[in-house]
Amino acid sequence: QDGNFTIESLSDTESVEVIEPQVDTVKSTTSVPATPEAGETIGYQVTLTNPGGAANQQQNVTAFDVTAQDVLPTNLDLSTGTFTATSSISGDVSGSFTVTADGWSLGAAAGLDLAAGEVITITYNAVIQQEVLDGEALTNEVDVEWTSIDGTALGNGVNGERTGDSNLNDNPAPGSLNNYESDDEVTVFADFPNASTKTGLSTSSTATSDGAGTDTDIEDLVIGET
Repeated sequence: QDGNFTIESLSDTESVEVIEPQVDTVKSTTSVPATPEAGETIGYQVTLTNPGGAANQQQNVTAFDVTAQDVLPTNLDLSTGTFTATSSISGDVSGSFTVTADGWSLGAAAGLDLAAGEVITITYNAVIQQEVLDGEALTNEVDVEWTSIDGTALGNGVNGERTGDSNLNDNPAPGSLNNYESDDEVTVFADFPNASTKTGLSTSSTATSDGAGTDTDIEDLVIGET
């Protein structure tokens, strides 16, 4: 050996693509009375859809630890016996939800995940309460969050996991990376029908009649007339 040597370097690259889960939230009414008033029933439907799949590789991943809430307005009461939640993969998942007259919720403890392509369909009825006012807007919103990793081992967005902002009552701050949140709302306006119409059929005087006074749409009477 002459003491000479050659240093060689080897290199290689590998490309990875970051994909992120998505949950699309849609809320709608399935039945609305012609005149929504106290005692009437409104039917609602909520769908939670993971749009990932072969045609959508960018989101072809499970949305983990889905949480949600749907709080009804003051003058709507949920009929708890009408609540159903059905997964397109697992079937009935109603037991994962907490349901009261005030609305429904899905907590993190339920551990409900939404696989790519899976849809959860929620249906329920709500009854308009007697305190409702004519023309009142009955608006209720459903809010949903999810995470990129199953469970809480990686913390809430601290050690790499991406999440929502852990507050279903508002939207993530602008520019926040933890923005895994979607929502939708629907509004029904209370509408009271006219209860009655009163009309004068006859009077004791032949001197007055419809349109005899200043307004042709108002029936005219004189003092002392019966």
